Amino acid sequence: MRLILFLIVPAFLTLTAQAQHDKPDFKDIEMLKVKFLTDKLNLTIEEQQKFWPIYNDYQREMNSLRDQKFKNLYATKDNPQQNLSTDIQFDYKILNTKKKYLQLFETTISPQKTLALYQSEPEFREFLMRRIGHDRDGGRKFEDKNK
Repeated sequence: MRLILFLIVPAFLTLTAQAQHDKPDFKDIEMLKVKFLTDKLNLTIEEQQKFWPIYNDYQREMNSLRDQKFKNLYATKDNPQQNLSTDIQFDYKILNTKKKYLQLFETTISPQKTLALYQSEPEFREFLMRRIGHDRDGGRKFEDKNK
């Protein structure tokens, strides 16, 4: 019995570690996004120093709003009218957050680069989806292949 456990436990741990290695890490995705946006916006060192703290705050607020919106949508099924009304309220909050940060971005980068930022975010999502799809189809390692 001990021999069986001695053989099975390491095999299980190896499989678990391998499965975790195959999934893209959130930090890897964030690093890839920083590189993607920096390249797309052609940010100078000075712009980067001012831009990234504001952008990180923007991301935190937007992620929080999206999480709340998602939780609300599935919170209760017995009052769909209330859920829809609250969902629309979250859409307004998201819009107002975008407006607020639009002004902040334009104090650190040009209006052209601000427009490029808003255009680049969906481009990054598409890029990421293609990358994840490619990794599932054949490749297993999640890394920036544009290096």
